[in-house]
Amino acid sequence: MLGLVIGRFQPIHLGHQSIIDQAYQKADQVLILISSSQESRTDKNPLTFEERKALVSKLYPDAIILPLKDIGVGNNCLWGDYVYQTILYYGYHPDIFVTGEEERRLNWFQNHPIDTITVSRSTIPISSTLIRENISNKEVLKQYIDPRILEDILSLKDVFLESQKEKNSKSI
Repeated sequence: MLGLVIGRFQPIHLGHQSIIDQAYQKADQVLILISSSQESRTDKNPLTFEERKALVSKLYPDAIILPLKDIGVGNNCLWGDYVYQTILYYGYHPDIFVTGEEERRLNWFQNHPIDTITVSRSTIPISSTLIRENISNKEVLKQYIDPRILEDILSLKDVFLESQKEKNSKSI
């Protein structure tokens, strides 16, 4: 069974990890698509695809990690169709999609043979936005970033701070 997780991971945090861990509990293999892969050095997407892939790979070395470009259609079935076709192009056929309980994601794959499993956000109420806003506060980061990548995130602090100046983002 193949599990699917989609996220921007700007940066990856314990909330993302709880979703990925749930995918590993349900599936033999996990495919992680890093969205907004075409954008970096903006306030919303400071890190490059390769930087995000390196962080995710350090935590999940056996995951399949691939880029997913945004196409500007928002969070609806068109997005789900695009993602599904991209996954098929890569040669994969996921059985389950594991995601946070954001309502906008629940219908992405209604036209496709993928079951959606949601993970409650209440156990780790965090967002990457909060982390980016507190990138200079190591004590805050310690609460939400896996210790195996904390120093990696801190080494990118200047990238995060410089990227905050660029408010124009092409991703939705």
